[in-house]
Amino acid sequence: MELTVWPGRWDSASIDPDCLASLAYVRFSGAPVQIRLHNRPALVTSVTTSPRRLSELPRLRHAGNSINGGFNLEHLFAYLRKENYGVEYDFSEDQLVRMTALMRSTRARLAPAVAQLLWLEARVYTRVTRPAFAEAVGLPASLVYPVYRHHATRNRLLASFGYDFARVSEDALLQQVTANGVDCIDQLSQVLDQARFFVSESGPCCLDAMVFGYLWPLLKAPITQSNLSSGEVPALLRKLRQHRNLIEFCQRVQRAYFPELSSAVGSASAAGGDDASLKSGSDGAVLRNAGLFLAITSAVFGLYAWQSGWIVVQP
Repeated sequence: MELTVWPGRWDSASIDPDCLASLAYVRFSGAPVQIRLHNRPALVTSVTTSPRRLSELPRLRHAGNSINGGFNLEHLFAYLRKENYGVEYDFSEDQLVRMTALMRSTRARLAPAVAQLLWLEARVYTRVTRPAFAEAVGLPASLVYPVYRHHATRNRLLASFGYDFARVSEDALLQQVTANGVDCIDQLSQVLDQARFFVSESGPCCLDAMVFGYLWPLLKAPITQSNLSSGEVPALLRKLRQHRNLIEFCQRVQRAYFPELSSAVGSASAAGGDDASLKSGSDGAVLRNAGLFLAITSAVFGLYAWQSGWIVVQP
C-alpha cells in the first residue's frame, strides 16, 4: 500500500489536515503503508496540467485501487478496515454508532471552518497557507496551485451550504461556517472530558485521527495576531485555545504516534511560534515568490518580443 500526502511543516507531519488525519490513522493501525511525500519535480507536471488532482490528497493506492481521501476521509478509513488494518474491531455497537455520529458532525461542521480559516482568511492565506503550499510544489506550480485551491475552497463551501446571492451575503454565510466550527469544538471538548481518547480508553480510533488532523495544524501553524487581517485571533482558534483537554489530546497523539516530532510539542502558549520571526519568514517567502514571478514573466515577454521582431539584436 502507498499513501500519498502533502509534506510536513510547522512541526506537523503534514501541512494538510486530511493528510495528517490519514497519517495518524496509519500510525494507529500499524498498517504497512509506504508514505510518499510529493516532491517538486513530480508536482511540476501534475499541478500545471491538473491542479484538482492534488486537492484530492491524501491518496491511497493498493492492489490496483486508488482511494482519494481528500474531502472523504471516511472512505479511506473504511478501506483500511476492510483490508484488516483498522482499530475499531473490538468496539461495541453503541461505540460504533457514537463514533460514526461524531465523525459526521466533525466533517460537516469543523472541516469547513478549518478550510475557511486556512484558505479564505486573507492574511492567513497570504502569510501562512500559500507560502507553505507554494514551497511544497515549487516553481512553476507555486504560481498556479495555491490560487486554484483558494478559489476551489471558496466555491466548495458556498455550494455545500446552498449559497444564494439573493438571500444571504457571502460574509454572513462564512460567519455561520465559523460559528458551526466553534460549536463543534465545544461539543468535542465536552465529549472528550478527561478521557485520553474519544471513544475507547484502550486506544484511538478514526475519530481521534480526524480530530487530531483538523486541530493540530491550527495549534502549530504560525497563525498569530500579526498574520491576521483583523489583528485579532480568529474565533475558531480562540475557542480551541480555551479547551485545555483538546490541546492535551493533540499533544498526547503527537508524542505517542509521531515521536520524531515530539520534541516540538509545547504548551498552548507556545503554539504558533514567535510572532516576529514568523512574520519575517513569511514576508520573505512572499517577496521571494514575487521576485521569481517577475523574473519569469520578464523572460517570457522578452523571448516573445524577440521572436515577434519587436526586439532586434544588432550583430
